[in-house]
Amino acid sequence: MAKSYSSIGISNIGQREENQDRYKILGLGLGDEWLIVVADGLGGHKGGAIAAEAIIDAASRCWQDRARKPDNQAFLLDLVQASQQAVQQAAMVSGLEPRSAIAALMIRNDQAISVHVGDCRVIQIQDEKFIKRTLDHSVAQIHVLQGRINDDEMGDHRDQNRLTSCIGGDEGPDPELERWDMSEHCTFIVCSDGFWELFTQEEMIEFDTLALTQANLENLVQERIDARTQHDNTTAVLLRLRSLPVLQPRKKPEKKRRGVRTKWLSLLLIGLLLVGVWLLLQKHNRTSNQGAAVPVGALTESSGPPAEDEALAPMPGEIDQIFESRKEGGFRETENNRNPGPAPIDTVNKEVSEPVDNIDQVAEKTGDVLRRDGLIGTNDSLLSDSGAGTAVGEAQIIRMQQEYKGVPVYSAELRATVKGGKIIHISGKPVSDIEIDIKPVLTYSEVIERYKSSITQNIKAEKTGQLLIFKEQKNYRLAWSGIVTTDGVDGKNIFSADDASLLVREELISRGNDAVGTEFKEK
Repeated sequence: MAKSYSSIGISNIGQREENQDRYKILGLGLGDEWLIVVADGLGGHKGGAIAAEAIIDAASRCWQDRARKPDNQAFLLDLVQASQQAVQQAAMVSGLEPRSAIAALMIRNDQAISVHVGDCRVIQIQDEKFIKRTLDHSVAQIHVLQGRINDDEMGDHRDQNRLTSCIGGDEGPDPELERWDMSEHCTFIVCSDGFWELFTQEEMIEFDTLALTQANLENLVQERIDARTQHDNTTAVLLRLRSLPVLQPRKKPEKKRRGVRTKWLSLLLIGLLLVGVWLLLQKHNRTSNQGAAVPVGALTESSGPPAEDEALAPMPGEIDQIFESRKEGGFRETENNRNPGPAPIDTVNKEVSEPVDNIDQVAEKTGDVLRRDGLIGTNDSLLSDSGAGTAVGEAQIIRMQQEYKGVPVYSAELRATVKGGKIIHISGKPVSDIEIDIKPVLTYSEVIERYKSSITQNIKAEKTGQLLIFKEQKNYRLAWSGIVTTDGVDGKNIFSADDASLLVREELISRGNDAVGTEFKEK
């Protein structure tokens, strides 16, 4: 089958004074090579537009040099690094603190791979189903994974503007790679948070079936923005894939058939002529060359069978509609690509064939496979980040968190690739040797009070925390995780549930919110 590609890109200032979003579609007219980049500048850091522009320029340079990076994964990681360097350089020149989120989708060599940092997303829709999306690097996403809110509530949540990673600043970004199924019929959406906040997942499904043009997509977005107040910049690129039959070469028109009598007479004359030539050659060989050696060069190599007729070229205009592309035969994710390093991170990378109907079965059967192989214990289970009972799509990756007696295990994440109603691949970082009492010595409130008394900084913590199992070297311990603001800087803190000591702190990047005027930096 051949694939037809079409793209639409829009960017709306929303209800802001400046549009700090940027996007780029690279690959138009090249057939099956595409790079789509969306950058969403964080205005609260005074230079969001500068950061987004620097990222787009870096992406264009990387694209021009793509032949030197034939591996798509390596190309995208280089793009993130080049973007980080470009934004840091822009900061030095401007004297500002530019920051940006990014999402990029690369299609090449029958592969679709994305990378993102922050809360820009890549979304896939197919056959009136929401297949999957990338997971945001935000506090609101953490709330979703913990089951406190659902996907459609993220856009209006107070923690939506608090990011855990971005492009720019002294700390390097934490890029996350995702592999996508090159379906015969689907739509990819690469967008900023302003776009996905406007539409529920059910509403986005229609983007795969509607006959959208750039003009009516712009109108649809504007209508949604007009119904809100203080809405953010809104940017999206839709890339549609459609499979079409490959054009077959047209046969040359056959000549009109002659009459049967004429045909046989012609064959008879040719036969008689060949026999006469053969008799003359035999006579000549007997009288002139009898007993003579055959000179070198007298024998010639056969040229082989005659070449087949060349296929006729398609009619003008036909080739403009179709681009040849090898049909995708499936994919598998082979390593955990967050924080890529020289050594593989995953402790399991396994091909399987387990039929499933819904998300709950994916988690259950993945757990059964891991338990059978001794990779998790009898007290361990898996919890999916997708909705319970939700039917699986034709092709998607389901992320799961390992739990021990109902308590999440920090950094123990699994991914199951589902295709055609079956789990075909499992990868991730399970642990199997947990033996721990899950009753904490200290409550979350007690931990916060002890922590406050042990430091001199001003802190403000959320009222509730998440109990975790934290692995420290070879030992496991109970820990509390929560969002803590220290001297005005937000962070995700993980404390020991035994003595309130701080085990991990991950600082958050805030987009801010002009409308409510919070203490965080403005977007």
